[in-house]
Amino acid sequence: MKGSKNLMWVMLIIFCGVFVSACGGAKSSGGGKAAFNETGFPIVNEPITLKVIAAKSTVSNDYSDLPLFQEIEKKTGVKVEWQYTGVDWATQKPLILASNDLPDVFFGRTAVTESDVVSNMGLFVQLDDLIEKYGVNVKSMFQKQPGMLSFTRAYDGHIYGLPQQMPRRPSTYSVYGINQNWLDTLGLQMPTTTEEFYTVLKAFKTRDPNGNGLADEIPWTFRGEDDGIAGFTDLLCAFGVVNNINGDWLSVTNGKVQYIAAQDGFQDAIAYLRRLYAEGLIDQEAFTQDWNQFTAKTHQADPEIVGVGPHWSRNAAFDDRGDEHYSLLMPLKGPKGHQGWRTNPEFVKGAKYVFEITTSCKNPEIAFRWGDAFYDEMAGLQMYAGYIGVRLRDNGNNTYTALPPPAGTNDDDWMWRNGMGDLSVCFVSDELSARYEDPIFDRQYLDKERLSAYYPKEYYPLVSMTPDELNELATLRQDIHTFAQQQTANWVVNGGIENEYAGFVRQLETMGLNRMVEIYQNAYNRYMGK
Repeated sequence: MKGSKNLMWVMLIIFCGVFVSACGGAKSSGGGKAAFNETGFPIVNEPITLKVIAAKSTVSNDYSDLPLFQEIEKKTGVKVEWQYTGVDWATQKPLILASNDLPDVFFGRTAVTESDVVSNMGLFVQLDDLIEKYGVNVKSMFQKQPGMLSFTRAYDGHIYGLPQQMPRRPSTYSVYGINQNWLDTLGLQMPTTTEEFYTVLKAFKTRDPNGNGLADEIPWTFRGEDDGIAGFTDLLCAFGVVNNINGDWLSVTNGKVQYIAAQDGFQDAIAYLRRLYAEGLIDQEAFTQDWNQFTAKTHQADPEIVGVGPHWSRNAAFDDRGDEHYSLLMPLKGPKGHQGWRTNPEFVKGAKYVFEITTSCKNPEIAFRWGDAFYDEMAGLQMYAGYIGVRLRDNGNNTYTALPPPAGTNDDDWMWRNGMGDLSVCFVSDELSARYEDPIFDRQYLDKERLSAYYPKEYYPLVSMTPDELNELATLRQDIHTFAQQQTANWVVNGGIENEYAGFVRQLETMGLNRMVEIYQNAYNRYMGK
């Protein structure tokens, strides 16, 4: 008996030692439970390290070197072992999700998508309870912008990832700059209709507006593969075809979802583009050029060779000559009186999934409180635009101004070097945005405010999909959209839409167009509470 009692004591001591060791180890690593403070700072009494996979621009400095991240580490006691997504992330990501080696946190826009999360819900922590218990800043965000809650929730009504709202963002992506110097040189008025636009482009092509005696002018350039900031689809609005910006080629009219390649007006719009292309008024490389080729043309300054071009802003398109040399091209009126511009406020101002905790994380409450710190509005502003004292100036009256970049760099690159830009985990309210001055955003914001009168009343928003819907769409959309885009480019370059369009629509229907639109419609109805 005495021997048995001694054995029991030995076993108990060993068990306790193992338990204490596990808890103690957690204070300096992501494993086990750490000493956790439910309120205030630091979050932990002894440092703990989280493994984080983060989206990062190639321009941005290492996050561990950025003052904001260093400040939050000191404040929270949470250290980060950073791993960044790269150019091969599309290949790496599914392998990581399928492995047993998940990070504690995915951080930043594009790290994971809604499809990644919804299709792998067992890998992600449901955040509802954590938000309720610890989400000081996240709850404040939802109170200030109630609409964000509806698109943050997944199809099942729960939250698996936090959203983003960036500062000084308009409600559309692209603007068109038109060469004002060329208009003045040729004595032309600003075009207001599609026919006037044709006449102006014809003059740009044939009358040597840059004055170098060469026929080197490109009346209108864009990237045919780009449905975001440098494509051609904004001009389709003149024919009543207004898509939703985010690449789905969807429009909404009186609550009815349509695929724009199969809706009224699309054939006329593409026939118009074909006419321009056939006469050399559209860049002959528009559907094959990459970003470097596109910007080499728009950035050429002596002499300028581009008459019209789209981008996020006129200055982004024309390399800081935009405001001075290029005027804003307002929405054109089409042959049937249509006039509009694309909009999608949720998509342009932010994103749905920018911060997720995985089920591999042993301390989800610590990871969440660390993430919540980035939703402090001043942290969000600095994460997006750069640190105060480095890229931002605190004016002392609750207003903030972007500082000029050092010699040899531009505003845009300087912002991205000192923050996360569009990839940020952040929330900046409309109220704080109004107290933030930044030449990059102020110029483009004013342009896009002028366009706002032409935004449609309805657009396809950031809806939530079920796993079955996402799985079905993955095949349907890929096949249909690839076919539609390729055929559209072919018609613009080679013609033939007048004789081939009816057969094209039938082919789309054979490929499952009606079912694809039905899926989008059902998700839209849920979102709208129908």
